[in-house]
Amino acid sequence: MSNSEIIQMLTGPFSAMVLAVIMLFAMGRWLAQNVPLYLDRHLKQIDKMIDNHTQDREMYRQGLQTLTEQHNVLAREVQEITVSVKDIKDEVTVLNHKITS
Repeated sequence: MSNSEIIQMLTGPFSAMVLAVIMLFAMGRWLAQNVPLYLDRHLKQIDKMIDNHTQDREMYRQGLQTLTEQHNVLAREVQEITVSVKDIKDEVTVLNHKITS
């Protein structure tokens, strides 16, 4: 093999193929080292979001329960006021009949 053939082989398609294989190998090693780290970090972030969502859901449920209890108290008070107004109306009607008769 002559010097010109060696130089042509080092600068030609063969060297490009060798360089591509080396680059693929290096990129593969880098991905094998870093992808699990990124994936683990991503999964931890998702777990944290799920925990926060669970806490928010519990707080929302408690808020709705409190709101329902307050609504029930208010509904009872309105019912009592309605009964009182009806009683007052009946008394006024009776008094009006007594006055007019």
